Amino acid sequence: MFTPVDNTKAKMHSTPLKINQVNKKYLRENLKSWITYKNQEPYYQYLELIEKLVRSVFKQEETINPLTDLTKGITNQLSPNNKPLFINLVHSLTLLNHTYRVFTVDGYLTTKEDILNAAALLQLDINQESMLFFRTKIIYWEMQVHFTGEEFTIKEVANRLAINKKTLSRHFIALRHVGYIKHIRTGIRNTFYYRIS
Repeated sequence: MFTPVDNTKAKMHSTPLKINQVNKKYLRENLKSWITYKNQEPYYQYLELIEKLVRSVFKQEETINPLTDLTKGITNQLSPNNKPLFINLVHSLTLLNHTYRVFTVDGYLTTKEDILNAAALLQLDINQESMLFFRTKIIYWEMQVHFTGEEFTIKEVANRLAINKKTLSRHFIALRHVGYIKHIRTGIRNTFYYRIS
């Protein structure tokens, strides 16, 4: 099983990834075998197999995971042995969907879809609230007190709760990912308005 990606040491790339047809066919055929056996006992062995297959095709490519809060929230529910497997699956799914992912000089950006699909492959029953850090939960509870039924901006919440706007933005991202708040509209000067779901 390959080593989990260290996003701080992502390799530089100047052009998007190109995969030759032989490797595409090889990966596709082996994926069929993996799907065939996924309900049998050695399920996790086949998850490890897909990681090796992806690594054999995407030898030099790296991924960047900007959704660290979401990822850590899920890994907190896993046993120590399964944490590396989950991280590797997220990496593999990002690369398999590279055509639909944003490409940067540091690698392909992981999306929420990649993370939740990795959790689904591990047959995890995700508790949305458990994916949030305790501080984020506190902020959400305070927002419920002050803004339930109202539209609000990040600036308004920051002022009401006396929190740095930049710090609050990270908590907003996490709350949006789990569906606790949603973007309602965009006002003047690209001001985003939200509402508690």
